[in-house]
Parts: sequence; C-alpha cells; structure tokens
Amino acid sequence: MNAREVLFGSIAGLVASAVWAVASVLYSRVPVRAQAMATFKNVFATVLIGLVLFASRFHAQEPFFQATSRSWSFLGLSAVFGLAIGDVAFFRSLQLIGPRLGLTLTLLSPPLISLMGKVFLNETLAAETWMATGVTLIGLAIVMRERAGNKESDSTVEQSRLFWLGVGFALLNILCHCGGSILMKVGTEGLGTVEATFIRLFVASCVMLPVGLCTGQSTEIRNLARDRGEFLKLACAAFLGTFLGVWLMLTSFKYCPAGIAAIMTSTSPIFVIPIVWLACGERVSRTGIVGAAIAFGGVCWLLLPTA
Repeated sequence: MNAREVLFGSIAGLVASAVWAVASVLYSRVPVRAQAMATFKNVFATVLIGLVLFASRFHAQEPFFQATSRSWSFLGLSAVFGLAIGDVAFFRSLQLIGPRLGLTLTLLSPPLISLMGKVFLNETLAAETWMATGVTLIGLAIVMRERAGNKESDSTVEQSRLFWLGVGFALLNILCHCGGSILMKVGTEGLGTVEATFIRLFVASCVMLPVGLCTGQSTEIRNLARDRGEFLKLACAAFLGTFLGVWLMLTSFKYCPAGIAAIMTSTSPIFVIPIVWLACGERVSRTGIVGAAIAFGGVCWLLLPTA
C-alpha cells in the first residue's frame, strides 16, 4: 500500500461519509417502514452497479464475474450483516432518534473494529487505545444526554422508551457494520471494487427481496411512488447512500489500512450537523457540537498509531 493509494482511499472514505450524511437525512423523512427502505435501496443500487460492472467488463472484453468462491463467501456474509440486518436497524434508528444522533452513535464503530481485530485477528491493543475509547464514549454520552436537541424527549415515558429503542437499533447496526467490515476487508483481496460492491448488494437483495414481497413491502413502495416528491427523495437517498456510499466505503477499505478507512468512513456526524441546521432548520446546541467533537477526537486518537 503506497502513499498515493492511502490518500485515494482516505478521500473516498470522506466522500462516503458526506453522501451518507445527506442520505441519512433523506431516509429519516421517507414515510415507509425501515424494512421497505432497506429492500428498495439494495435492489435499486444493485441494478445501477450491475450496469456499471457490465459496461466496464464489456468494454474490456472480460468475464462478468472474476471473484473466487472465497470472495463470494466473505462478501456475501458481509452483505447479510451490513446491508441487510444492519441497514434495517439503522433506518429504524433514524426514524426513532433522528439522523444527527443516529450518525453520531456510529462513531462507536472504529473502537469496536479495533476490539474485534483483537479477538478475531489477534491484534494487540495499546493502553492508548483504551484511553481513546473512553474519550469516545464520554463524547457519545454527552450527545445522548443532549438527545439531538429534541425539546420534548423526556416529556413522556413512551417517548423515553422510543428513544432508547432507537439507541438499541443504532447499536445493533454498529455491531453488524463492524462484523461486516472485517468480512468485507478479507473478501476484497485481489478483487476490483465495482465487482465487490455488486456482489455485496446482489446478495443483500437476494436475501431481502423475497421477504419484502411476502410482507407487503412492495405495496408500500408502489404507494409511495404515487407521490413523486417522496419517491424522488427515496431514490436520491438510495443513489447517494447505497450506490455511491457503499462503493466508496469499499474503495476506502480496499486501498487504506482498516484503521484509516474506519475513521474516514465514520465522519458523517461532522457533515450532518451543518446539513440539519441549513436544510432542516434543526437547532444545533453547543452541547451537541461539543459532544460530537469529543467523540470524533477520541476516534482520531484511537486510530492515530495505525495511521
């Protein structure tokens, strides 16, 4: 891995975080179930990335698939955890606690990836790692206490219950994302990013589409399509967050060390703060900004030795 590849992967990770921030705000405002959104965006992005893969392979006169069975296995498992189970949990968390807090909680991903690397890859963790993890958790605790600026989040027991349910879904997404990232890193070895992205999206679509057809999710999407504005919102979110975002994330993990890729793809909370302020008119308190900054600083500290 040379310096130019690391720089390229780092930029890809930052752009992925930016488009995820925009997509998350759009997803949080689409009036359909989380499962229906996850199924639609996977199928939609699979078609788009499939066309890109077909065009590139046709132009180069190469076989459509070049992945080994090992790559299919690791990328397939990564898709089930990250793009199927994880994304459904993520979308539900966006609906319950909003995009700013939902994305801020994803800053837990890099510390957890480090811990999973210790368990599954026998990587050693320095004392600074544990200290940085503590700083990250302090920042997240501040943001969670602020509760994304919701003025009435504590007004009823039911609202409090929904808040913590949203936090639970966000944590489930983080666990799935971390496991999927490690599997994805192994699966992309010796494989182009376009084909690897297609495999992940294709497997996720094959898992979720039959369930969606059996549970009436297609009806929700058809009903939504009658409102062009709402459907366009969902399509734009799928294009940005899944087609571009997943492709860019995979590119970052392929060309960067896992630690650098993790930090670059975890910067969405920084991008989402000005977005919700400018586009949505959501008041961003100093407490929320300080908490996000502390959590982000903890993540940077955590991954500084690996950079």
